[in-house]
Amino acid sequence: MSFPTIKLVIIISSVIITGVIYMMFISPEWNAVESLRESHAVRLQELEKTETLSKKFQELRTAYISMVEEGLADDINSVIPRKEEIPEVLVQLEAIAAKTGNGGVVMRSINFNVKPAGARGQVDTLEFDIQLRASYEAFKEYLDRIAGNMRVFDVSSFSFASTTTGEGTEGEEVIIYDFTVKARAYFQQ
Repeated sequence: MSFPTIKLVIIISSVIITGVIYMMFISPEWNAVESLRESHAVRLQELEKTETLSKKFQELRTAYISMVEEGLADDINSVIPRKEEIPEVLVQLEAIAAKTGNGGVVMRSINFNVKPAGARGQVDTLEFDIQLRASYEAFKEYLDRIAGNMRVFDVSSFSFASTTTGEGTEGEEVIIYDFTVKARAYFQQ
C-alpha cells in the first residue's frame, strides 16, 4: 500500500470510529440532557403556577382575615352558611314565591338532597327540586328574585308543561304552567 492509501484508510477508519463513539456514548447522553431540559422547563412552569396560586391564596386569606376583623364574616355566613339550614332555604323560597307576581307563584312541592363535598374546606351542596305553578311572566320574576337573593342559589335546569288558563290581574287570559326547577344551594363544612 502506498502512503496516500494508508493515510486515506486512517482517515476513513478515524471517521468511522468517531461515529461509533458518538453513536454509543455521546448521542445517548445528549438525548438524556435534552430530556432533562424539557423536564426542567415543565417543572419550572408548574412551580410558577404553584407560586401564583400560593400568592392568590395568601391574598384571599388576608382578605378573609380582614373581613372577620371588620365583622363581615356574618355576611359571608348568610351567603354560604355553616350548615345546610333546610328550613331556612324553604322559608326563603316560599317568601320569594309569595312576593312574586302578586302571589302568582304557587309552590307545590320541594325535595332536598344533601351532597357532601368530601374534602375538608370545600363547600357542600344542597340540591333541591321545586314544583311550581305560575304564569310564564311570574316564573321569570321568580327566577330573577332567586338570582337576587342573599343566599347563593344556582338553578341548573327547569322544565315546564302547560296545564290550564287563568285570568291575569287585568282580566286577560293567562296560561298557567307547571314548572320543575332543579337548583343548588351551598353551605360550609
